[in-house]
Amino acid sequence: TAVGIYVANVSSTGSATQLLRNNVYGVTASGTGTTSSPQVWGIYIASGSATYANNFVAVGAGAGLEIRVKGIEDVGTGTNKFYFNSVSVTGTTASGTNNSYAFNRTSTALDTLRDNSFANFRTGGTGAHFAIGNASATNWGSATSNYNDLYSATSTTIGQWVGTTYDFSGWKTNSTGDANSVSGNPKFVNSSTNLHIDSTSSLSVAYNAGTPVSGYTTDYDGETRSGSTPDIGADEFGYP
Repeated sequence: TAVGIYVANVSSTGSATQLLRNNVYGVTASGTGTTSSPQVWGIYIASGSATYANNFVAVGAGAGLEIRVKGIEDVGTGTNKFYFNSVSVTGTTASGTNNSYAFNRTSTALDTLRDNSFANFRTGGTGAHFAIGNASATNWGSATSNYNDLYSATSTTIGQWVGTTYDFSGWKTNSTGDANSVSGNPKFVNSSTNLHIDSTSSLSVAYNAGTPVSGYTTDYDGETRSGSTPDIGADEFGYP
């Protein structure tokens, strides 16, 4: 089992905890077994409350067999805010029924998700590879998640809502959120190592598709975001 960033017992009061502009990649493990195989996380939130913004998280490359892979997973009961993060899950599993997630909430945490790119390119096995998953309807309302890019290489497995698999439309209906979100390949330069957007490719769905968030006016590189239509994800980009 391996984790890029493990978070526990942090606070959103006083000097509020913020995790900003981290670049997590190359985290891997090996092993077999459905419930006993190793797990790989980019960011694992065990407890506490914090803001996570402008982070690059790329996991899954090299993690084959039956590894359980999650980009960001929140298992706590705190209040967490996720703004302008780019998360990519890659790799191939030869067998097994384990699912993978770019973002997964397995608890009753009071989360807010805005302007995140959650992309799952992983393939193989008989499990599903989700952009987003949520195990409990408690503390999850129509305003919890919006203005995100939710992408899976398999369009029928965009989201898992309380144990049921949905495409993008079904996820929006059942979660009651993501009304202004999009679903498409964000066009990363390299989905395993470089989550900047490839501005030489065709137009990314993330372009000008976000919403401003007070206090978060620059991107991963310190570049100023649009004050009205920022790009989704950690990279504010343009086209030549």
